[in-house]
Amino acid sequence: MPSHRTLRLFSAIVVSLVVATTVRPRPERDLAPTPDTACRACGWELGEPAWSCTGPHFVVCDCCGAESGVDDLTPTQARDYRRRWVENGAVWFDPERRPESWDLYAQLSTLPDTGA
Repeated sequence: MPSHRTLRLFSAIVVSLVVATTVRPRPERDLAPTPDTACRACGWELGEPAWSCTGPHFVVCDCCGAESGVDDLTPTQARDYRRRWVENGAVWFDPERRPESWDLYAQLSTLPDTGA
């Protein structure tokens, strides 16, 4: 039986393919986190908008593994996902993407104060 991580990754790939064929290309952005491009659960810069006025883009965070539109539908849901992720050691979903100088607390401090 496939692992939860494998199923999540497969789901993200399928959704990404669907979204890629229906969403027009976005202009290049610098990699400074913005409310549109930061993971709602951990604050990591996703490199593309996770949400738009039409809804979630189902982007999977390299850092915590949260999927926009699945794990962050409400501030409470994003906060609960973050709490579980931190309690389990804040393990990176894609460890190859983790910068050497990564600082969990500095990253979490970038989250907007929205109750999440």
